[in-house]
Amino acid sequence: MEEKTGVILNNHAITQDIWQMQIQVQMDLVPGQFVNVEIPSLFLRRPFSVSNVQADVITLVYRLVGKGTNAMAQMSSCADLNLLGPCGNGFDLNLAGQHPVLIGGGLGLAPLQYLARALLWQKKQVTVLAGFQSEKDAILLEQFTNMGCDVRVYTQDGSLGNKGLVTDGMQEQGSSIYACGPMGMLQGVVRKAEVPVQVSLEARMGCGFGACMGCAIMTKAGPKRICHDGPVFDGKELLWRA
Repeated sequence: MEEKTGVILNNHAITQDIWQMQIQVQMDLVPGQFVNVEIPSLFLRRPFSVSNVQADVITLVYRLVGKGTNAMAQMSSCADLNLLGPCGNGFDLNLAGQHPVLIGGGLGLAPLQYLARALLWQKKQVTVLAGFQSEKDAILLEQFTNMGCDVRVYTQDGSLGNKGLVTDGMQEQGSSIYACGPMGMLQGVVRKAEVPVQVSLEARMGCGFGACMGCAIMTKAGPKRICHDGPVFDGKELLWRA
């Protein structure tokens, strides 16, 4: 983990409340890892999963939810941005097999984009199950399709793709499952999974590097820190609520 200064190349809205920022910075990231962003005037850094990496440009996709993200949306191109990373442990690509299935709910699709690129580079057959509340919430579908993924969309109101939950698409599970999204969705994925499954957890973090225990989660081996031991875990090792 290193502290680095990057340069913002662009920063813009891709839906009503979701933004995308591209930063020029040299950082050796594994799919599923995250960076901690320093935001001027705020004491704590903010953690963001890395959606994509191409050469020396990383992409962050984030939702406007509070002071930190709203301040990020005001940052302009050519501005410097201080980053701490790479943070956490990413996905295990050795788990994939020949036909990995990637399951993302809403903003949970973001870290799966870089994962899909890495798997496709390994000549894997990648299926993406993308779940949203409605069509207006849909993100990154064109990017996954253009990469060559088999993309299947589920919306709760039926306004785009299939009507229903993204877990409804798990009839064919391929050789492995990688998932990211709301905790309830992840619990549903793990319970239905019949193949190896890894999940990336979303959580509020304090320090972001394992010192404060503010993002601990219970596993079969005891409490673990999402920022340090994760954010990617074996789905079968987590203690889900009944």
